[in-house]
Amino acid sequence: MKKLYTLLAAAFMAVTASAQDVDLYLVGAFNNWNNGDPTYMFTNKGEGVYEITVDDLLSQFKVTDGDWVAPYNMGGDGSGVVLGTPAQLVEDTNSNLFFADYDGVLNAFVTVNLNDNTITVSGEGYTAEKVWYIQGVNGDWATWSTDNQFTKNSDNGCYEISEFLFSAAGEFKLATESWVNEYGSGAETSAIAFGNFSTQLYVSGGNVEYSILGTFGIRFNPETEVIEFVQGGLGGVNEITVDLNNAADAIYYNLQGVRVDNPTNGVYIRQQNGSAVKVLVK
Repeated sequence: MKKLYTLLAAAFMAVTASAQDVDLYLVGAFNNWNNGDPTYMFTNKGEGVYEITVDDLLSQFKVTDGDWVAPYNMGGDGSGVVLGTPAQLVEDTNSNLFFADYDGVLNAFVTVNLNDNTITVSGEGYTAEKVWYIQGVNGDWATWSTDNQFTKNSDNGCYEISEFLFSAAGEFKLATESWVNEYGSGAETSAIAFGNFSTQLYVSGGNVEYSILGTFGIRFNPETEVIEFVQGGLGGVNEITVDLNNAADAIYYNLQGVRVDNPTNGVYIRQQNGSAVKVLVK
């Protein structure tokens, strides 16, 4: 029996040593998510401790073995990394690590300890003015388009898109370019639908479902982290007198995005000559 215990202990120690000899990489917005980049491979200090220094470590990053598979696809638990304080690493997760108080850290010294699965970052934290986009709408996750860019309203501090045409149901997130910062779904998030035009967002959350169609204004409050959709848009209606007899090439949609072949008095979206505008038909 003693021999069996000795063999089991030896096997356990061998597995542990093997696990702690793995090559680890830092990957994130700072290197355009180039996983396995040898420039950002940790130095193995032995006994499960790894270290690396990064000149400018942007928020949103992960620790991997150069692949996206378990167990070394390691991210955060959603609480945010505080400088100088060990943060818990979560194995095989879609959630990224992010800084609780900063957009990035200069001269970041990063330590990973596989004995307790923690990561510690020290350095000079900084914040920057953010440019937010809504991503994933109408099925487009690949393109960064200025059509999806928010403008900051200096009067209320909110980020706004005055008008956006939702043509297909789907999912979305808010993000800055290269996903340095992002907001998505969490515990109190509900799907955006007719009858529910606002919801709570969470840092580095999941995708938010929506089923609204038509033209909406979008307003995001960074203080409350609530996003709101305003049917018809945030601005006033462009009151244009439309001569339907001389607009044979124009196509009209109601505010729900449904084509209307014979518009009567009311507000519509007119598409003509490659552009769309909200009009009041009299």
